Amino acid sequence: MSLKISKTTSNILKIAGWIVVIILVILMGKVYFWEKQYYANKTKEPRSTAPAVITEIASAINPSEIKPSKEDVEAHQVAADEPRYLSIPRLELENAIVNGTSVNVHVLQVPDNIYEVAWYSGSSRPGTGGYIIISGLDSGASGKAGAFANLDSLESGNEIKLTTGSGEEYVYEVKTVSIVDNSDAEQELIDVQKQIDGKETLVLITNLKTDGSAKYNSIAMVQATIKK
Repeated sequence: MSLKISKTTSNILKIAGWIVVIILVILMGKVYFWEKQYYANKTKEPRSTAPAVITEIASAINPSEIKPSKEDVEAHQVAADEPRYLSIPRLELENAIVNGTSVNVHVLQVPDNIYEVAWYSGSSRPGTGGYIIISGLDSGASGKAGAFANLDSLESGNEIKLTTGSGEEYVYEVKTVSIVDNSDAEQELIDVQKQIDGKETLVLITNLKTDGSAKYNSIAMVQATIKK
């Protein structure tokens, strides 16, 4: 009798063992096929690209010298998280219209109106960290002062304000102001494309005519960090 019980128990254990093995095989198969499908789908997703490295700033070609009216400024609209207006009290610049722009083969584009500024859409949005790049014009073809006239006169501690499409305001404090010759601009432009002390950094850039000639021969760059 005890022999029969032992054999029965042994058979039950064997069957249970095989059931466990089968269950494990099924589970492993499901995990394998799930992972295979997951990574197959991931490869189809568009990969995020790093911002283009800026090594040059474009020269304005006959930019408009028509100053936007108060109505034009108020009617200007952008996405909620994008910069809408730029203000620099030291330069008496108030709510300058900000338009989006791009980089063409490492060349930062500039606005087509001397009174407006251009936010490089490949850089950060206000309040999200990283660095924000905005270009502007020092003057027009006639010599009329643009939004970034006297940008190089800013000093450490001066404030700059960005207002987004949703009305959110972000204030930045000037940390560095530099003027570089065009021949040295490539490395300098690369160097300012970063945060300062791990803080969100606003970078303002413009062409300058520092030798009295009709051609731009220098670049002014300002770096400012967000104030908490």
